[in-house]
Order: sequence, then C-alpha cells, then structure tokens
Amino acid sequence: MSIDNCDANRNESGRQDRKPTRSYIGNVAGVIVLLVILGAIWWDSAPTRPISRSPAPRAKCLNNLKNITLALLMYHDRYKSFPPAYVADEQGRPMYSWRVFLLQFLDRQDLHREFHWDEPWDSPHNRSVTDQVIEVFRCPENDGDPTRTSYFAVIGPNTAWKGAVPTRLDEITDPHDQTILLVEASGAGIHWAEPGDLEFDRIPMQINPENADGISSEHQGSVTISLANGSARALSDSTSSETLRRLLEIDDGEMIEGWQ
Repeated sequence: MSIDNCDANRNESGRQDRKPTRSYIGNVAGVIVLLVILGAIWWDSAPTRPISRSPAPRAKCLNNLKNITLALLMYHDRYKSFPPAYVADEQGRPMYSWRVFLLQFLDRQDLHREFHWDEPWDSPHNRSVTDQVIEVFRCPENDGDPTRTSYFAVIGPNTAWKGAVPTRLDEITDPHDQTILLVEASGAGIHWAEPGDLEFDRIPMQINPENADGISSEHQGSVTISLANGSARALSDSTSSETLRRLLEIDDGEMIEGWQ
C-alpha cells in the first residue's frame, strides 16, 4: 500500500472516530431541555417586585438630595449662612421658599436672574419662572404634578431651619453627620417655590406614619434624608422617635449611639 493510501485511510478513520454518536446527541439535548424546565420553574416561583421599587428611582432620589444639599453648602460658602426657610413681606406673609435661592447653584442661573425677589412666588411675573419643572426637587417615584417638590425643611426653634431667620453652620453644635438638613415628604402637594415645609411641633416623630402627614416616602421601608455634613442616606421606618428627634435638633448635645 502506498503512503498516500495510508494517510487517506488514517484521515478517514480519524473523522469517523470524532463523529458524535446518537446517544451522545440525545444526552446533550436532554440536559438542555432539563435546564429550560428548571429555569421556567424558578422564574414562576421567584417573588415579583413592583417596577417602582427598583433601585434606580431610589438611587436617583438619593442623588437629588445630595445635589440640593451641595447647593445649600455652596450658598452658605458664599453668603455665610443657609437661606431662610422662607422670605416674608412687610406684613409677615411668606412669599417664597428657600429652594428659589438655590437655582443659581443648580445650573438654573437664568431662572435665578429672572425671578423678582420683591414679589411672591406665584405673582404674574414670577409664574414664568416657577412654572418651570426643576427635576432635582422631585423624587422620580412621586406621581402627579412635576412642579410639586418631594424635599422639605423641618422648621423649628432647635432645627436647622428657623423660619424667616437663616442658620449658620457654626450654630449646629451637634455632630454634622448626626444632624438632618432635609427630609422627604411624599404627597405633600407643595410647589417647589411655595413657602411650605414641615413643622417640628406638628409632625409625628415617625418615619412613614400611617394616615398622617410627615416625613414619608414612596420608597418601601425608608425615607431619604440629607445631613449637615453634605451626605444623603436612607433612614429606616424602624428609626425610633427619640433618634429622629435627636437627628432633627442641632444643639441638644446628645450623641446618637450606634449611628453610622
């Protein structure tokens, strides 16, 4: 036999040896079918979660509060105090909110320049400014009118917001990482420029209280808050009334044990 014939036979034999058997193909097909069935069973039994509870809106809400708080700190750096919770006219009637002051630090210098500071937020002229939607003032999980804000000050004599009187950082003698600047409140129906916030003496000292206005959120199990050190974080529904009170007060001299 010639060398060429030997090589040909060897090549033919190799191809035959590598050819999959019907039994092997059947086994592979069986494994694939089994994996498909198991995957379908797992998918049907896996707990469903509403789309609105996904991490994306929660992370966006957290980022909103970080940006607003950064704007507050930038305002403080320039004017040596935080803005007042509201500005009142000569008769003591509140005209507009602290949020209007922050437009210049939230990339809306155009609206800041256009606003008439001696008129209320809803005057005919100022409506051309305040009818604008400022996305950073609204949690993405809040439905309804997009000009309604989700983020609020808590006004009180011992909080970071004293009404028409501005607060300085050096007045916050409690640790800045244990002092609340802003909170969420879901469904409050307050326009972002409107002088409306939460009042310390009128809200429940509770996160997400049932059948009551207060510190609340569409996020399941928590609300988003920001602190005087510039950070933002989630605050659990299980937070005690005493801990919440200490977080809101700026000079009680009480450390919050275990706070991280």
